[in-house]
Amino acid sequence: MGDGEDVLDRDLAAKWVAAKMPKFVYIYEYEMSGEQVELDQLKLRWDNAGRANRHVLSNEDQTVLIILDLAKIDLDDFIQKSGTPEGRTIRSFDKRSASKYLTKQFQHLWTQRAVEFNIEIDGPTLNIFAEDEELGMPVRLKRRSTGFRWYVSFAWKFTHATQGEFKNCILLPEEPGIHLHYSGQRDLLETFERLAADNTILYTTHLASMVDLANPERVRIVEIRNHHSAITEGVVSSQRAPMAVIEMCLGLSGDLSGMLGNRQVLIVEGGIDALILHKLSGLLAADEKGLSDHIFLWPAQTATKTPMYAAFAIGQEWDAGVLLDADEEGAKAKEKINSLYLSKLAEEKHKRFRVIMLDQAAGIKKTDAALSVSTAPSG
Repeated sequence: MGDGEDVLDRDLAAKWVAAKMPKFVYIYEYEMSGEQVELDQLKLRWDNAGRANRHVLSNEDQTVLIILDLAKIDLDDFIQKSGTPEGRTIRSFDKRSASKYLTKQFQHLWTQRAVEFNIEIDGPTLNIFAEDEELGMPVRLKRRSTGFRWYVSFAWKFTHATQGEFKNCILLPEEPGIHLHYSGQRDLLETFERLAADNTILYTTHLASMVDLANPERVRIVEIRNHHSAITEGVVSSQRAPMAVIEMCLGLSGDLSGMLGNRQVLIVEGGIDALILHKLSGLLAADEKGLSDHIFLWPAQTATKTPMYAAFAIGQEWDAGVLLDADEEGAKAKEKINSLYLSKLAEEKHKRFRVIMLDQAAGIKKTDAALSVSTAPSG
C-alpha cells in the first residue's frame, strides 16, 4: 500500500470474519434406536477410526458421543473410573448431573409434556431411560415411539451444535417431523417459531402439516424447469407434485380445486363463519337476497391464516375474495394480503380478488363487527 494508507491487519480481519461467520447446523439423520451401548466397545471403534474422524462412525455412535459431550462426560475417564470404589462413586454423581442437564435442555425444545431422562451405567453398559410426567415410570428409550426418539435426536443434536444456547445459527433440518403424529408436527412448528427469534430456520418438507398457514410469505417451492432446479416464491406452482402438498394443507382435493376455479370463491375466517352465512343466506333466499349458488364459501382456520388461502386463490387467478371481521385480527390479515399480494398485481388481476371487511359490508360504522355464535341463557 502507498504512504498514508491504512495497512490491513490480517489477524484482526480473520478474527472479525470468524466472529461474524454464521454457524450452519444441518440435520439430515435423526436415527436413534435407544439401544444399550457398550462404552468400552464404542471407545475401541472410535480409537480405530481415529479420534479426529468421528464422522466415519455410525450415526448411532455419533449420537451417543454427542450425548456424552452434552453431559460433559469424558469417555476415557468415565471408563477408567469404573475400576475403583471412589471412581464409581464419582461416576454415579456424573451420570446424575448429566441426566439433569439433558432433561433441562430437552424441555427447551419439547413442549408437549414434562419428560425426565435418566442415564444408567452398569459397568461398561449405558442405557437411557425416559420418564413421562403422566406415565410416572421410566421406560427405556428404545421402547419409546419412533417419533419421540426422532425428537430426542433432533433436540440433542441442536443442543450440541449450539452449545446449549439455541441461538445465532442457521438451522437446516431435512424433512423434520416425518415420524411425529399430527399434533407433534404442529408443536414442532411452534418450536421453530420460537427458535426463529434468535436463529434462521430453513427446512424441506413434503408434509402438508408442516406448512405454516399463518405465514405464506415464507413458502418456497422447489421445482424442475428446463432440466434445472428452480425456486418459486409463493404457494402456486405449475407442477402437480408440490401443489398436492399445498392443496392438502388447504383442505383441497384435486377435484375440488378444479371445481373452485370455475366458481366465485369467498374465503371466510372459519367454519362457524361459513355456517352463519349459509343460515342467513337460507333465511334471505325467499326475498331473493341470499348468496348465489355460484358462490362457494371456503373456510380458513382463523383470520391469521386467511392470507395463505388468499395467496393460493390469487395465484390461481380465481374470481375470489375474502370476508374479514372488522377487528384487530381481521385488520392485520387485510394488511398482510394487501402488502404481500394485491399491491404487486397488475390492475386487471387485482380486480379478480377482493378484500371485504364485515363492517363495510353490513353498513356498521360505530363498532367492531364479527361473525359469532352465542348461546342464549336457559330458564
